[in-house]
Amino acid sequence: PQPRTPVGRTPSGTAHAPAADGSVARTYGFDRVLPPTASQEDVWQLCVPFVEAPLEGFNACIFAYGQTGSGKTHTMLGTPEDPGVIRRACERLFGAMRARGETKFQLSLTYVELYNNEFKDLLAPEHQPGRKRALPIELEAVRKRRPIAIHEFPTAPGMPPSVFLSGSETLNTPVRSAEELLELVAFGAAARTVGATKLNASSSRSHAVLTVQVEARDPDASRARVGKLHLVDLAGSENLTLSGADGGTRVEAQAINSSLSALCDVLAALSKRGFEPAGSLTPVRGSGGASCATPRGGRPVTGVTAIP
Repeated sequence: PQPRTPVGRTPSGTAHAPAADGSVARTYGFDRVLPPTASQEDVWQLCVPFVEAPLEGFNACIFAYGQTGSGKTHTMLGTPEDPGVIRRACERLFGAMRARGETKFQLSLTYVELYNNEFKDLLAPEHQPGRKRALPIELEAVRKRRPIAIHEFPTAPGMPPSVFLSGSETLNTPVRSAEELLELVAFGAAARTVGATKLNASSSRSHAVLTVQVEARDPDASRARVGKLHLVDLAGSENLTLSGADGGTRVEAQAINSSLSALCDVLAALSKRGFEPAGSLTPVRGSGGASCATPRGGRPVTGVTAIP
């Protein structure tokens, strides 16, 4: 692989990429730029406000975006010894709920991957690694299962529609404890599609979208408030020449690059829209992953992008 071009950072949160090989120099703006020596704890501290936002009925999305092999899965998932955003968020959610006294909470988990532009439920029993065969009742469930589809339904007048998935019985799985949530996360992560390329021996070949839905009801409230936390580990952008992808791996890389391009269109449109009227259009339909990972509907959205 070619050596990376040094990127200059400033305290103001801008990053300057000098011109190289005839390219144009660019300046990017960020809310915060962490140095290469930043720890998992440093990244996590920036994410805490977004993780707790769904408890108050807000939607939030945290995702890792970057080139293949840049450390996105480590940032988002990590290890039990050096946990990433997802593992820490599981424990933080339940700790924050306990601190809110008499408020009653109900949590549910959806964990899917977008592979070659098709969704797969990572919590479905048939995806458990190492199983020799499925139980008869599970085989019957697989036979009846429909392809996972993405839907929209209207919300308040002038607001964008909300998005949900259907087609699998383990979508929106109820969760009662941090331990149970962590177990489901490990189960789903093990079922994710990976492959080897010249750039990454264990390359994620799909976008993984973990969604925790929180329903909260205060003692004297007549209605519950609902918020969602989307934690997304995107597959990495890939140079086909450098990665040596061919055959099925090449098809995967093309699908990954195409969906990442659609997500960039969404982010560019959101950044330009600013405080324009709610009826302004955002191109979220270019990719299932862009639509599913872009929280819409409900109360206002908070969001953060984590870039390893």
